[in-house]
Order: sequence, then C-alpha cells, then structure tokens
Amino acid sequence: LPAAPATAAATTDPAPAPVAMGRSAPKGTMLGMPAANLPAAPAADPRGAPPQQRTMLGVAIPGIAPTRPGPAPAPAGGRGGLGTMLGVAMPGIAPTGEPDVEAAARPPGPVLRKGVEILPMPPALTDEPMPAAPVVVRKSGVPLGIVAGIVAVLVVVTGGIVALLWKSAPLVAQPRLDAEGHDVLHLTCPSCPDDTAATLDGQHAAFKAHEADLLLAHELVVGENAFTVHIDRPNLGRDEAVSLTVPITYRIRADLADLSAAHPQITVRVQALPGTEVEVDGKPLALDASGAGAYAIDVSSEIEGPADDVKVIDRTIAYSVRTKAGAVEKATIHARVGVVPLRLDAPGMRAVVDTATFHIAGKTTKGATLTANGHAVPVLPDGSFAQPFDAPQAGDLPVEIRASAPPHAPRLLHLVVRRVERLAEEAKAREKGAALGYDAIAADVPAAVGQTTIVAGEVAEARTTNDQTIAVVDDTRGCKRAPCLMRVVSGGEIPVKHGDSIRAYGRVTGAVTAAGGTVPEMEADFVLKTRPGR
Repeated sequence: LPAAPATAAATTDPAPAPVAMGRSAPKGTMLGMPAANLPAAPAADPRGAPPQQRTMLGVAIPGIAPTRPGPAPAPAGGRGGLGTMLGVAMPGIAPTGEPDVEAAARPPGPVLRKGVEILPMPPALTDEPMPAAPVVVRKSGVPLGIVAGIVAVLVVVTGGIVALLWKSAPLVAQPRLDAEGHDVLHLTCPSCPDDTAATLDGQHAAFKAHEADLLLAHELVVGENAFTVHIDRPNLGRDEAVSLTVPITYRIRADLADLSAAHPQITVRVQALPGTEVEVDGKPLALDASGAGAYAIDVSSEIEGPADDVKVIDRTIAYSVRTKAGAVEKATIHARVGVVPLRLDAPGMRAVVDTATFHIAGKTTKGATLTANGHAVPVLPDGSFAQPFDAPQAGDLPVEIRASAPPHAPRLLHLVVRRVERLAEEAKAREKGAALGYDAIAADVPAAVGQTTIVAGEVAEARTTNDQTIAVVDDTRGCKRAPCLMRVVSGGEIPVKHGDSIRAYGRVTGAVTAAGGTVPEMEADFVLKTRPGR
C-alpha cells in the first residue's frame, strides 16, 4: 500500500476484508420477569379453608375478591350486591344502594350497624395462564466466533496488501490511500443505507450508495492490523460493532520529505515481511532484518536554477515484489510534486563586484521562506525579497539560495559572487579571452546560449527596476551590418541612460521577442561605463 504526500500515490491491488457479527436478546416477560420464576400456588389450609388464589393484583381476600367461580349470591334483604373494581361491595366499604341518611347524620367514628349480614364466601377463581413469552427475532449474520475462525483461512495475497472477505459478512474493508497519501479503509456495506455512520478511533465517515472511506488515525503496518468499526444506521436501524483484521504483506511508498535535504531526492521506502524480495527501478533492493529498505532518486537537476512559475516533478517508478511464498507482484508508484518558483534579480549567477557588500534580490511564491547560505532572508507578503550580503574578502564566494513552501519541493539557486579590487582590471583580463561577436550569436542563438560574450556600444534604451538594470545596446563588436541590438540584463542598479556608452561582460542567455523583432539577450557579470567610441 504505497503512500506519498503531495499527490504521491502507490498502485496496489488490495483484496477486500469482510466481517460479520451476531447477537441474541435476553428472555423476559412484558413485566420484565421470566414466567418460570413465579412462585407456585400455596397448598390448601389443613383446617379446611380453601387455598388462596392468585389474581392480577395479588391474593384473593374473601369479601374483596372472589375465591371460587360462579356468580355471588344476593345479600339478605332483597338487594343485589353492587360490584366494585376490587370485587363485591360490602356495607361500610362500598355503596350498596340508596344513600344512607342516618349514616351521614351520625358523628364520625366506628359505629356497629344492626342487622349486618355476612355474605357467603365467593367461589374460588381458577389460575389464569401466564401470557406466552415474547418472540425474539434473531438477526441474520455470522457469529463473531465463527468469523474469527474464517479469518485464519481466507487470507489472499494480492498486490502485497491483503483484505479479508466473507461472502456472508455485512461489511467489506479494503486498505487504500487518499489524495494526500493517508491510509483509509474503503468500506462496502450492502445493508447500510445512506447516512449510516462508521466510526473508528474517533474518525467518522458516512455511507453513500453503500460505500464510505474511513480515515485511519494510525498508519497500517506490515503484518496483521486489527480494528473494530462501529456501524450506526439511521433512525431505528440496526447498530453493531464489526471486528476486522487486515493483513499487510508489504508497503511501498514514495517519500518526498528528502526533497528538502542537502541533496534533494525522492526516496522509495519499502517495508515487507521477512523473506520478501524487492526490485525498484529494475535494481535489487536490499532489505534489513526488519524488512525495511530505501531507494533514492536524485532530482537535483529538476529543482535547480531560476524559474518564474511552478514547475512539476512527475516520476513513475516501477517495482517488483516476490513474496516468501513465491508470488510475484509488479506495479508502479507515482511521485508528482510542484517546485517553488524563484526569480533572481540581483546579483546575477556569476556576478563580479568591487565592494564589500552586494544585494540579493528577487521574488518567490507568497508565504515561502528563503535562506542564503543558511541565513534567513525576509520575504515580503507579495513574495519579493531584498537583502544585503557580505563579501568580506577578494575571491569567489559561493551562495546557495533556497526557497521553500511545503508541500512543494524547494527551488535552489547556486551562484558565485566574485569580489575583485578593481573592475577595470577584471575587464582587461576578459578582453584577452575568447568571446562570441554579435553576428555569430544572432546566426544561431540556441547554440550560443551559455557562451561568453562582450557587448560594447551605445545605450538605445534603459530602465532599472527590482534591483536590476535592463538596457538595449547597439552592439559594435562583431557586427557587420548595423543596427545590432543586444538586450543586456545586469543585477543591481547601474546609472545608465539613453546615449551612454557601456561595455558589458557576461554570457548569452537566449533571445527576447518584441514588436521590432527578435533580439539576443545576455546576462552581464558586470558593466562599465565608457567614453563614446570605446
């Protein structure tokens, strides 16, 4: 399962991992008490009294609740007993007919009434049968204990990353990578409607069309990875906790962290089970005792040099894995990352100065950080920067400028600033060397790029901006047919204007196209003002 930040991704073919669980409901009655635990009916009284019988509210009491079947006889006096919610009405307990005016007039207190007849004991009630136990609907699925046994036999190695699949399981899980290179479990659940929630280690995902991608709080490791995913179906849907085991045979990923190292590189990192053989980019990769190995790809050439916009490093890296069991997997991983832009306006890639300080100036992307030989250079909100730099003694001073803005790869510039005592002496030394003339450059500009040249002539146009001077000069060196216009770019501010005569020493960098046509361009290491005609 390869992983890589900044759109680095690994191609693998993981198999799915299902799981099932079952549960049983406790037995009970509608009042929460099992029927089997009710006490038995008491035995008959040896003195001949009929046994007490159970009712819905307790034990039958003569005179309150009937104790044998059949209608209660009418009391003496010709009045029928009036029924109450607890049994047969008794005089003095419940009303038995017309209101008793005498009773109402008597003062409160217990008064014995004459002629009260004791009613015969009502017939005993027969025991009512207890209601049937509620039916427990058992949920379908595979019991968790059985699932645990299936895990051991349905391990399929494909693509180096293995997921488990049970045909009867309600959940299938496959390890994957998201766009940022983070490990996720891709869940498939045919019984999960939309908005079913899946939760694992505080991470949440919602099912849509029976699928969800659940971000993992921890990276998958080589070997077995055990999880318990909680499934919460909406409304009154069934909730459950599903146990998963995801075995991983190997991991291969492109690590972009080393792009910020002293020697920028993309590192292919491998972790595999013991006995696994790995090849990267067609070369065998040695693994240590723990199964770890790394393969470095140098990308210095792709992040070196100035660039006005974002460039992209896009690498496809082939690999081959042979497992201990002899299965062979072949695939590729992709590493794609942008490189921070960086333009240098001053001092120039090979500047020559005769002072103890010079300026570093240019522009990078907003929010980037910049260093020059490891020293921080302030960057303004728009990405521009300008900082004086010391050249304490005569000689060459190498300078490394690094612009960083993660997750992009950094942009590096390596320039050399040479300090001399006098620029005039440096000019004399340059005049003695070979230098291309204007006609040779104009004949084939691409072939002349990087070649040394000297431009001498009158300034037709000049402007200074962003610590840089740009002048169009009518070159007289090697020009057979005037005008021979050359665009001269020099780091730093040089006080030149239209009509001034200058000599510029540097290299051909290409050509620019303007309304008047194509003009060759050179980057000047230094510029000297001269008298006309020289």
